[in-house]
Amino acid sequence: MYEAAISQLLASRSAGDESLVALSRFVLSRVAVANHLATRREFTSTNVEEVLQDHPEALSHWRALASSERGVPLVKIVDNAGDGREVVYQFRHLSFQEALFALALVSGEATWKPEDPSSVTKDLFFRNTLKIGGRPLAEVLKIPFTAD
Repeated sequence: MYEAAISQLLASRSAGDESLVALSRFVLSRVAVANHLATRREFTSTNVEEVLQDHPEALSHWRALASSERGVPLVKIVDNAGDGREVVYQFRHLSFQEALFALALVSGEATWKPEDPSSVTKDLFFRNTLKIGGRPLAEVLKIPFTAD
C-alpha cells in the first residue's frame, strides 16, 4: 500500500521521469533510514547533508527539491528561522518514514542488524514500522511475525 502510494506521488512530482523517481526514492529512503535508526521524528538540514554527503547527485537533488515551491515530497518544514540557521524537517506523517525504512530493509537497499532483535518487537518506536513492513520485514530482522 505505502510503496504504491509513494511511487505514484514521486512519479507525479517527476513528470514521469523514471530516473528522477528513482533518485527521489533513494534520497527519501536514505533520510528515512538514518532518521529511523536514530529514533528521531524530526531531522535537520545538517542531518540530510551528513546522510547524503557521499552521494553528490542525491544531495543536489535534495537541495533542488527543498528550494522548489512544492518542497520535498512527503516532507514538511517544521522550523525555518532563516538567517542561515538550520531548517528542521519531518516526514508529513511518521508512517511515511516507517514505510521507507521498512522498504529499504526488505529490498536490501539498507541493512540493520539490531543487537537484540527481540527488543525491536518491544520498542514502541518500531511497533508501527513492523506492522507496515509485515512478514517480509520480520524475516529480514529475524524476529517472529505477529499479525496483530
